[in-house]
Amino acid sequence: MAKWNGFIRSFREDILNCYLFESLDEVREMAWEWQIDYNEQRCHDSLHNLTPVEYRLRYAAQLAELSTNGCSVFGKGYIWSIS
Repeated sequence: MAKWNGFIRSFREDILNCYLFESLDEVREMAWEWQIDYNEQRCHDSLHNLTPVEYRLRYAAQLAELSTNGCSVFGKGYIWSIS
């Protein structure tokens, strides 16, 4: 729930509290642009101050490195060595 609280707080502070909208379409457009920024370009504390794109790239690189070292990933976040 804490993740959602941060997301909602950011959305309220960045969009809803800053603009007077003239139409629902205007709200949708600004919300879409904000969501792209939030999900792709903004640094997140929970991702060690990386953007989600940077975090995904680092995670993919780590997985590739592990697989070349004889490791495999099973399930969600569990790494098991293959002997």
